[in-house]
Amino acid sequence: AMADDLDFDAVEQLLDNAERAAGLEGRRDDDRRRDKKDRRSRSRSRERRGRDRSRSKSREARRVDKEREREEQRRKEEEEERRRQIEDSTRGDRTVMIVCLHHKADERDVYEFFSTNAGKVRDVQIIRDARTGRSKGLAYIEFYLQEA
Repeated sequence: AMADDLDFDAVEQLLDNAERAAGLEGRRDDDRRRDKKDRRSRSRSRERRGRDRSRSKSREARRVDKEREREEQRRKEEEEERRRQIEDSTRGDRTVMIVCLHHKADERDVYEFFSTNAGKVRDVQIIRDARTGRSKGLAYIEFYLQEA
């Protein structure tokens, strides 16, 4: 019955307020300690500042170099992707379907025949039965140039 009487939101708010108050007092003490340390080491910190500046400049230079490298890498990848897309879009125009191919002819035979008689062959794919692996008498030949 006592749990019914408690207002959990109010208790939570009281706890939050107490934690904040304790945190502020702790911060004030930390600030005082820091002030004492700063007073003691002023001359040394001036020397360090110069070093920090040179370090930050070299860090900045490294960061800029890395950023430049990433940008260059991204540009190369985009260019390669564009080239690949253009190549894929013309792939159908450069591919020829062969029917009534002898079932004993393999990729090498087809490649050699069309390389000598038609033009530079890029890829040969013979369609085979999935279960037996025997040729179905159908092949696709991709050439480098559409003119072939």
